[in-house]
Order: sequence, then structure tokens, then C-alpha cells
Amino acid sequence: DSKARIIVALAYPKEILLVVCAAYKQNLYGPKYVWFFPGWFHRNWMFHNYNIYKNTLNCSIHDILEVLDGYLGFKGVYISDTKEPRLCGYTPEQFLTESKNFGNATRLTGAFPYAYDAIWSIALGLNRTDYILRKYYGRSLADFSYKDTLTRSIFQEALNNVSFVGISGKIEFEDGNRIGNVQCMQYQKATYINDTIPVGTYDVFNDNITINESTITWRGKAIPADHIKIRIMDIGIGSEIFILFAILAGIGIIFAVAIIIFNITKRSARIVKITSPRINVLMLIGCICCYTAVVLFGLDWSIVRRDVVQSTCTIAVWVLSIGFTLGFGSLFWKTWRIYSIYRNKIPKKVNIQDRHIIVRLMALVVIDLVILTCWQLINPLQTRVEDLPNMIKGFLKNKQSIWSNNTAMRHRTGTIGTKEIKPTEAEIIDLLKEELKKNKLTIADMKSYLLSKGIPYPQIKHAKAEATAAAQPNNLNPR
Repeated sequence: DSKARIIVALAYPKEILLVVCAAYKQNLYGPKYVWFFPGWFHRNWMFHNYNIYKNTLNCSIHDILEVLDGYLGFKGVYISDTKEPRLCGYTPEQFLTESKNFGNATRLTGAFPYAYDAIWSIALGLNRTDYILRKYYGRSLADFSYKDTLTRSIFQEALNNVSFVGISGKIEFEDGNRIGNVQCMQYQKATYINDTIPVGTYDVFNDNITINESTITWRGKAIPADHIKIRIMDIGIGSEIFILFAILAGIGIIFAVAIIIFNITKRSARIVKITSPRINVLMLIGCICCYTAVVLFGLDWSIVRRDVVQSTCTIAVWVLSIGFTLGFGSLFWKTWRIYSIYRNKIPKKVNIQDRHIIVRLMALVVIDLVILTCWQLINPLQTRVEDLPNMIKGFLKNKQSIWSNNTAMRHRTGTIGTKEIKPTEAEIIDLLKEELKKNKLTIADMKSYLLSKGIPYPQIKHAKAEATAAAQPNNLNPR
């Protein structure tokens, strides 16, 4: 569920095989995954341990190798290729030759260079300890006893200060632990099926990683991603949608301008004069403002600079508000004049001229300007970038908090001795009714929650039916 791509397993070979077998069944292998196992396993470890524990594994050796193919491991550098002279006087080649002739000619394997350098480290630490004891305390190592805490503390400090170049490389200690270079190994089934091969090193002293690109291989022919890549995209209206509505708004503006010209040029004509051409012009100017606001609202970051978006949004709000007031205000006051003339049953001359309507219309515009000015001064519009994935996570988190923060919905369980206390069926029904009325939770969510708490399904089914029936008379939608 976590979409992990890099999986590290630190265990002994038997447990590793159990993990690998489970990974095969879960399809946690392939080009998208990289496994890390200890690098100190001996040659043929997978075959040797599989033959021993194959009765406890539900996988074939082919399945095991399918997951192991390409895994990486790390281990200490046994034989360093550094050019610095060794304290012991041996070169790596001379040391290997001497090791072959060691004792009864038994071949040494494993980390025997580490053992050799460890003896040198102990010798240097003891030598330094003897020097300090003789110089400052008038004693020597010959005076040591198991109750001698002074010599022990001096030896620990001397060992932490040991620094030399050994067969396995540069040797230093920190808090009693050796610091040394690390060798990166990879298991390549097609290259060498029995063991891992070196593909890189990490120089801990210079903090440098060296990878042999010609040796290391990837099952997907490319380095797998170590996480799900998130690409940040600015979601805008879209150029096609913007162009379409901008064209339609432009057509509306052109049509409104044409009618304005007609009203001005034909204002003396009787049929135009009785329609109040001046009021018509104000109404058409309002329409032009509304059409212009359509274009301004469509200008997002994909079309103009980000610092311009806030200004265009503010201008669009002002233009739309004033345009709406001019357009529908003109229509309203013209309708009011007709109503005022014909509402009296007794014939009476009512003289409401255009200037009276214009004054009332301008009063509405002034009210708009006052409201917009206060808005702009107190709480102006601001642009903000929202990360939609985080918004969704926040929404789900808030939804889940209903369960944890609402004490009425908590699953009331407890123990007295060994007896468990659970809510009764009546309590469940009451809780369902309450939450459905609040319209906070769906019945499906309620069912999942109660099931997760171990409440039997018949209780949920019964509670669901009664709660739904209780919600319906109030015209609540149980969703």
C-alpha cells in the first residue's frame, strides 16, 4: 500500500528465503523493485539454505532466484586497492601469498584480512596504553588486573585514536566501532549464479560513491525509480475552452456595440424614442461589461503572468458587478416605470422621464462601488496555489476525524475483569439516526466503521433500516 520500491531486509539466510518467497507471491519483484540483503553471505548461500529449508518454503528455487536476481548487498572491503603503504609492510599480493602458506597450508576464507588488521589495531592500542601508563602513572601493562578500570579506560581511548593503513584499507575507530570503506555487490543470475559480484565502492573517508556502470545491471534496462514521481502541473481552463468563449463574448460585444450605434443614430425616430434610447445604451454598456468579464475570468497562469492574474481577477469582479447593475438595473427601472404608469385604475398623468430612471440607476451603481471599495480595502482578492493531492488528503483526514473526534460516534467498548462491554443494538440505531440527520456520514461509511469494530452485520442491517426510515420523513438524503 505504501508503494515502496526499495526494500531492505537484514536477516540471516533462512529468514531471507522466507521473505523472498512471500515477495514472489506478492509480485514484489521485477524492473520496478530493488532488494537489499546483507553482503556477507557465503557463496551458494541461496542453494545451500534452500536445500535445508525447502520443506518449509512454498516456492521453487526458480521462484527464489527470480526475486533474488539483481539484488544489492554491502560488505566491508576485505582487500583494499589503495596505493598507500601498509603499516605491516605487505602489499595485498604479498599478504595473499603469505596467507596461502599459513599454518598447514589450509586456505583461509572470509574476512581473515579483518582479523589480521584487528590484531594490529589491538597491538597499537596496547602500545599506546603502555606508553601513557609509564609516562603519567608510573605503571605498565604488566601491572594490569581485571579490576583495573584505569587501564581499561586508557585502552579504550587509545583504540579510538588508532589510525593506520591496513590490508583492508584505512582503519579508524569511532566509539569503539571501526570505520571503513564499503563494497557494493550485486547478484546477477545470468552472469554468476552462485554469488554476488562487486559493482561499486563507497569511500567513507572522502564521502564518495563509485559505481562501475559497465558491471551493474538493471532488470528494466534503466535505473528504477525509488519513489512515485509527482509532476506538478498548473491546471488551467484550457486554451480551447478560453478561445471558444472569448469568441462568443466577442460576438456579443460586437452585437451590443452595433445596437448602441443604432440607438444613437436613430434616437430621433419615434419608434426608437419611445423605447428610451439613453436607457438602452446604459443597458447595452452593462452587457458589454459582462461579456468583458467572461474574457477576464478566463485569463489564468497559462495565458498571462502570475503577477497579472490577481489584477485581472479583481478587475473582472468590478466589471461584472457594475455591468450586471447597469444591464439588469436599466431593465428593472424601465419595467418599474411601466408598472407605475398602469397601476392606477383612475386615469392620472404620471411623468417619469429618463433622467429619473438614470438617477435611480446611478444610485445602484454607487452602492456597488461602495461595496466593492470596502471589499478591496478590507479583504482584497488574492491568488493562491493549491496542491490538489494535499487538498484531497486533508479532506479525507477531516472526514476520518469525524470518527475519532465525535464522542457520540466512538465505539464504546471496555473491559471489566475479562468481560467485554459493547454497545447495544438500540445505541447503534440512535447513533446512526443522529449522524444521518447531521448529514456527516453515509450509511456505507457507517457500515464499514462498525464492521471494523467487530459489531455483527445483523445489528448494522437492522440499524440501517431504522435509521433510513427515521431520516426519510425529514426529506434527508441518506446517500
